[in-house]
Parts: sequence; C-alpha cells; structure tokens
Amino acid sequence: MKRIFMIFIMLFMMTPFARADSKTSGLDELTTTPAVDDFMQIIDKSDTSMAATGTNKKILAKTLLVPPVAAGGSASVNAPYAYYVCTGTCTVTPPAPTAGFSYQFVIFNDTNISTVITLETIASVQYENSGRTALCTANHQMKSGGAVGDSITLISYGTGVYYTAGSKGTWTC
Repeated sequence: MKRIFMIFIMLFMMTPFARADSKTSGLDELTTTPAVDDFMQIIDKSDTSMAATGTNKKILAKTLLVPPVAAGGSASVNAPYAYYVCTGTCTVTPPAPTAGFSYQFVIFNDTNISTVITLETIASVQYENSGRTALCTANHQMKSGGAVGDSITLISYGTGVYYTAGSKGTWTC
C-alpha cells in the first residue's frame, strides 16, 4: 500500500498543471474566440488590496466582448465602446479620446422617436461632420436634426477627434 501511495505521489509531481505561481506567459494560448462564459484574468488598478499596483481578478469574457447598451435621456457613454438609445431628448457625453486607445460609440433614437440628440462639448476635442468633409471647431457640440431614425457612429483612435463612421439624418456642429 505504501508503494502505491509513493507511485501516486510521484505521478502527481510529474503531471504538468497551472499553479498559483505560474507566469501568464507560460500558459497555453486560447486560439479560438472565447465563449461568453469563459473567464479571463484582469488587474483592477483601483483595488490595491493585493498590491500597490492592483489586484488580480477574474472577468467574464462577455463583459469585454459584448458592448453595453443603455437607454434614456442624458448620459455619459463609457470607453471603449457602447450603444446608447435615446428615448427622449438626450445629451450624450463621450469620454475625451486618449492616445493609445480606440473608442467606438453608436448613438441613435429609439423606434419612432423624433428628438434631438446632442453630443456634448468635450474640451479640446473636435467632431467630424456627418458628411466626412471637415472637422467641426473644437469645444463645440454636435446635434442631430431631431428626426425619427437619427443615428451616428463615432470612432476615435487617438487624441482630439471623434470621426463619423456612419450617420443617418442631419447633423450640425
């Protein structure tokens, strides 16, 4: 019996497995799209209970893969991407573009809603006009015409500008 136990211990010690002290770079790579119920590791820099540089936490893949959808009147959309559905007159404030990050926001009127959508002024940031022919003056709002179906998709891949990837309706700076 003692011999069987020793063989079991030796086999266990030789079996590769991920331990708490394994480096992430030493783990096998997932080569397919993560399932929405897969977990990923993330460092929460706002939580310093584990270390001054942040705390390791798990996060569901769907949190990162599925854009958040919100609806209402006025709101700030959060980076890096989001959908916002205006259910009445609304003012939407995107974050200021940051170097090294890209943002994408889709903002539109709800079904059969004809109301003005205002993209709020962001200090030192320009919106591209909906015709994609020029940049609006910095520190100005951008507004829809207030028609049913008004929508805009904003993309930023650097600092200072939100580009119009697509729009419907009349938009002015």
